[in-house]
Amino acid sequence: MQSGGTAIASNSPSGSTYKSWAKYDYGSNGGQLFVTFDQSQFKNTVSTWMTRFYAFLQQTLENEGILLTASTSGITSNQTTEFNTFRNKSVSGNQIYITQTGDNNTLNITQDGDDNLIIGTDLTSAAVINGDNNALDLDQIGNDNVLGLDIVGSSNNVAVTQNEDQRAKLSITGNSNNVDLDQSAVNYVGEHYMSVIIAGNSNAVDVDQTETGNKKLFLDIDGSNNVAVDQKGTGNHYAEITLTDSHNVDVTQDGSGDHNATINLSGNPSTVDLTQDSSTSQNYHLQQSCATTTCSVTVTQN
Repeated sequence: MQSGGTAIASNSPSGSTYKSWAKYDYGSNGGQLFVTFDQSQFKNTVSTWMTRFYAFLQQTLENEGILLTASTSGITSNQTTEFNTFRNKSVSGNQIYITQTGDNNTLNITQDGDDNLIIGTDLTSAAVINGDNNALDLDQIGNDNVLGLDIVGSSNNVAVTQNEDQRAKLSITGNSNNVDLDQSAVNYVGEHYMSVIIAGNSNAVDVDQTETGNKKLFLDIDGSNNVAVDQKGTGNHYAEITLTDSHNVDVTQDGSGDHNATINLSGNPSTVDLTQDSSTSQNYHLQQSCATTTCSVTVTQN
């Protein structure tokens, strides 16, 4: 099993130079042949052997895209830590830390209430804005808002509005990005948080988190994508969107149910239109690498 195929598992839990499995590709339609000479993994009833066998088989078929197992959306432990770190950031009086360097930046800031802070995304450094034709309009209006920022270069346009006891995090690196963020809390109920990281080209992002309930949004965008996210209603909503290049995503989470959505797109251009609007909690998970010219999906959960 050392040649002629692709070894996919050792015949010992600790690893071995001899392989129990091999995969061979054949035919013009993507045929695959899996071969094993270890009969004990099929016939032996010892639980450890059978557990290994099924684990090998499931992992292999998943890696090859042959077997798809159900996945659910939910906040990760690292995201929970990030959320809590921002939520627990205390502010005394209105504070602004900004380092602006070069070119034609236009910056308008209005902090109307008490205990608002503008600071870097690490919550310790200055907010920083670093060159080219950036135009920023930051409003925080009510009390206890914290905004992280770090923008480096090109023709970015950023407008952020927060209302009462909201948090935000933003990091943009280059090119012609347009970002419009909006958070609010009705009657001071609802803890909203968004993490937006953009790394280049002509991105356009429009994000709204409104009404009551806790809203959490994590965006990681690379390349020329169009993203619109609207989280509203009285439910606790969570969304994670990770994109490579040339995708269009429109997500609406509404209603009194607690909705979770995870969208991870790579490959050729994809279009995803997701609506979760219900009093019943909804969950949607999509991890897609588009192999055709384009891919698209429209999903409504209510």
